Amino acid sequence: MGTRICGWVCPFGLIQDVIAKLGPKRKIGLPSWVGLGRYAVLLGLVIILPMYFGAKGLFYEEQPITVCKICPAGALEAGLPYSLYGLVKGGEWQMGVFKSTLLAVFLLVAMWVYRPWCRVLCPLGGFLALMNKVSLGRLHVESEKCLQCNVCLRLCPVGIAPVENPNSVRCIRCLRCVSCGVISWKSILGTSSKERGGETPPSK
Repeated sequence: MGTRICGWVCPFGLIQDVIAKLGPKRKIGLPSWVGLGRYAVLLGLVIILPMYFGAKGLFYEEQPITVCKICPAGALEAGLPYSLYGLVKGGEWQMGVFKSTLLAVFLLVAMWVYRPWCRVLCPLGGFLALMNKVSLGRLHVESEKCLQCNVCLRLCPVGIAPVENPNSVRCIRCLRCVSCGVISWKSILGTSSKERGGETPPSK
């Protein structure tokens, strides 16, 4: 289903959405090319370095170099609870200074930039985004009904013009744009979010 997992399932995406509400309503926009960072991480830290250097014994903190070293989602959802548990039990803070600082930076930036990790560095999001144009469910635009009002553009949290590129690799499938009435979500069954009713998420 492409990046619909990002828009509807990912817990770290939800956390970033909540934090975004604490910051200004108008977020800082990002140029489209920053999304290429996801593929740099995917190729470098997920595939190439673990396969090549890991086998040759290049280790960092006794583990192969992987994306886990920079992932704020893992730091928040696993490293932070583990470290807090250690403190409660009278031990030491388990998460390193680098990872703790990186987590704090991403959470802080999320107040001013919508989903910074997802849009700039998340390798899983980058991989899923490649499926947007061929997934079993896609956004459909009724171009003949479009009034060029740009409502969908204003609703899109990642700055896409859905009527021009509804299945962009930058889309996280939040489905806010379907409320304009021209865009709908269609699956291989031929049903859409508008036809089923109630699926369109409320504006965040």
